[in-house]
Amino acid sequence: MNKQTTIVAYLSDKPLPTEVFNQYMEHLSEEEKNKIRRYYKWQDAQASLMGKIILLNELVNMGYSNNSLKNLRRDKFNKPYIPNTCPFNISHSGDYVICALSLSSSLVGIDIEKISEIEIESFNNLFTFHEWQAIINDQYPTEKFYSFWCAKEAVSKQYGKGLLINLRKIKINGNNVEFNGKVTRVTYLDKVKGYKIVLATQHSTRVLFRFYI
Repeated sequence: MNKQTTIVAYLSDKPLPTEVFNQYMEHLSEEEKNKIRRYYKWQDAQASLMGKIILLNELVNMGYSNNSLKNLRRDKFNKPYIPNTCPFNISHSGDYVICALSLSSSLVGIDIEKISEIEIESFNNLFTFHEWQAIINDQYPTEKFYSFWCAKEAVSKQYGKGLLINLRKIKINGNNVEFNGKVTRVTYLDKVKGYKIVLATQHSTRVLFRFYI
């Protein structure tokens, strides 16, 4: 089994030309097009679209159809998937969109968060005692907070339940995260300045990271 995960990041800091945006939209089903059209801000619409275009580009490179996005479906928890392809997950924050694809059949979750100065004490109820102690005693508590937050989000997205999961029940122990009796492997990636990225996989994996140009 090929235990490699490909991660592709895209800098979405300025609007795409209208003709390019519309060209990319044609790869989507009408349902997905309508979801994007409902966004009020161009940043959100473009992030949603580019996450899917990155995914399509990777799938085509792997030998899948250029029409793969037309078959995008969502499960009962609204997690997107494309039948008969590979597991994937998409996240965006600030100016970056990121997509992770598992080259095995293993579930994958990815989360990216832009680091900003916030009152982290407001979120202490989402962490175990030991996690919170690790955060507040770290040399850089805010960065530690975002690392742990991303790890929990990545695991919740891996299982496809997102906000339905009480993040406190996702317990972090280094690169191992326990949830619902299962242990997930998380990889902390410092690839983008000012952001935290965490990948969640079922097994240890070789990570190939690159930027979409």
